[in-house]
Amino acid sequence: MLSAYGNDRSSIRGAFFLQKLCLQNILHDDRKVAPDQVIKEFNRMPDRHNKYKVAIARFKAECYWMGLPLAGQPITPEAVVKEYQAAGAILERARFKEDCCLNGRSLNGRQVTPDAVVKDFQTAKAPLERARFKEECCLRGLPLHGQPVAPEAVIKDFPESPEGRLGAARFRAEC
Repeated sequence: MLSAYGNDRSSIRGAFFLQKLCLQNILHDDRKVAPDQVIKEFNRMPDRHNKYKVAIARFKAECYWMGLPLAGQPITPEAVVKEYQAAGAILERARFKEDCCLNGRSLNGRQVTPDAVVKDFQTAKAPLERARFKEECCLRGLPLHGQPVAPEAVIKDFPESPEGRLGAARFRAEC
């Protein structure tokens, strides 16, 4: 199947195909697909708009969570954050740091705090994502600015948009 994509320099389908095989542990030509092969395939394409850099960063994040090595070495959360920064993927970086915070993973030797995640969502200009994260903090009992997150503050933080109203309604029902 990959040979169909092999000579196609106008499409990134081959990289996504290999990525799927790698992450789902599906053999290709009777061998496992290594993360290195996937990265090599992504890098084969000229990247005029950084979209492949974002795809590589997302792939490295998946490898990190799954414990898959790259070039024989474990992928660190710092390397993932660096990839997102290089790609200019501010929102993706904030989401990754959110996952680190909620899963108790450290970054640069320190736990990722809820305060840092909220700040990153503000930087990314993502009010809905910020409200959803505050919702998680409230439900999990994680403090913001040293204080528990009150349900009223979460509801107030949802933006006035259809998605925001739906999120606030869902949160009210959950409380």
